[in-house]
Amino acid sequence: MTEISLHQWFAEQISQISGSRIIGTPLEVLEKITHAERNYSWLSIIPDNIYPLVVKNDEPPFPNLESRNRQRKRLSGQFYTPRTLINQLLARIGPISPLMKILDPACGDGAFLIESSHALKNVDCINPLDHLWGYDLDAEALLISLGRLLFHYFGRGWPHLELRDFLIDPPNLKFDLILGNPPFKVNLPTKLRKKLSEMYETAEGEKDLCTFFLEGSVNALKPNGRLAMLISNTFLVNHQCKKIRNFLFSKNAA
Repeated sequence: MTEISLHQWFAEQISQISGSRIIGTPLEVLEKITHAERNYSWLSIIPDNIYPLVVKNDEPPFPNLESRNRQRKRLSGQFYTPRTLINQLLARIGPISPLMKILDPACGDGAFLIESSHALKNVDCINPLDHLWGYDLDAEALLISLGRLLFHYFGRGWPHLELRDFLIDPPNLKFDLILGNPPFKVNLPTKLRKKLSEMYETAEGEKDLCTFFLEGSVNALKPNGRLAMLISNTFLVNHQCKKIRNFLFSKNAA
């Protein structure tokens, strides 16, 4: 199986889409294709790890972060989403406007953002990347997301990708659409559970991390905004999820 370092992959990706051979770290590579300052400070901390390549959809191969060990996945709650599921979700949310602000609060390698950019392009949005926000705690995943988005829409805006904990550091912006596949994780560390309990009204018992993303996302929506997330349906019956059910279906039902 072919492997590649993250720095080499990003340099080759940008070289391909810009038409010029570019080498260097991700930050150096980006500086060579734009004179404008971009808020991607996280580029400077990305280690040059090596991963096997994976091919998905109509894109060139990119590093397969899913190959990272199972222990890391279990601790972070990361699970990546097939394109078919993403498009099923998008099909259920109704019309996409070319002026929408769209957020994936735990964007990973950008799968939801890529399909959202296609949806924006299909309604004649001139610069679809300008309308996308993606937050994640994984700088490596953000790099993959940036490279993939630029491959599809280089020269048509810049995505707002931030190394950010959506739950602990929620945005001041409000969004028209929030979608994604939030981390699934139970038995949260005591310090994190205490912090979330202080910040979120739906905290109770040993809640799954993903339910906090539901409350946080509702709070980050504009009036009449839409929320579409892939989550387990167990919160509908779990006795420790009464508060989130009341929050969603009584306090915020359309």
